[in-house]
Amino acid sequence: MEVSRWTQEPGENFVTLEVQLPGVGRQQRKLELSEDGRKLFIKAARPAGRRACLPQTAQLTRDGRHELFTKELVVPEGLDMDRAEVHHSRDGLEISAPWLRQTKAKADTRASSGHARGSQRGKASKEASTFRYIPPAPVVPRANLASSDGLEVVDEPWPEPTKLATAAEGWYDNRNVFQPY
Repeated sequence: MEVSRWTQEPGENFVTLEVQLPGVGRQQRKLELSEDGRKLFIKAARPAGRRACLPQTAQLTRDGRHELFTKELVVPEGLDMDRAEVHHSRDGLEISAPWLRQTKAKADTRASSGHARGSQRGKASKEASTFRYIPPAPVVPRANLASSDGLEVVDEPWPEPTKLATAAEGWYDNRNVFQPY
């Protein structure tokens, strides 16, 4: 997972954050905003598949079928996360949040009148989604495996499987060229 910095284009009243999630489907992405609106939690899972080489720091689900990504980001002071929008793309997502329009005095009046930050959620288009608070899941410690020092690996011949008489010798590709097995 690669996360950009919060950036603001010249003349714009909002900032954006880009998150690259290659191989992660839209249904395996989860965004959470802390109750006070100061932290953003990004969680994602992608199928581990037949990856020959995962980094040692990779977190996997208990069954080992998905690689997990988590990131905790601090939301810059003065952003209105109630009106933030999330736009999903094929390889990631983009979070856009405007700056607060009101002055600090108005914000204090609003907070004292019972309308605390986060009590209302911003409107979202069909392609955008809003945040909702979900407490983060507890972190499960990884098990330490025993060392493989002192083990001897012996290569033994494996019997060649016998081919059935009805088995195909190959296949035809989309160019109609025969490809033998």
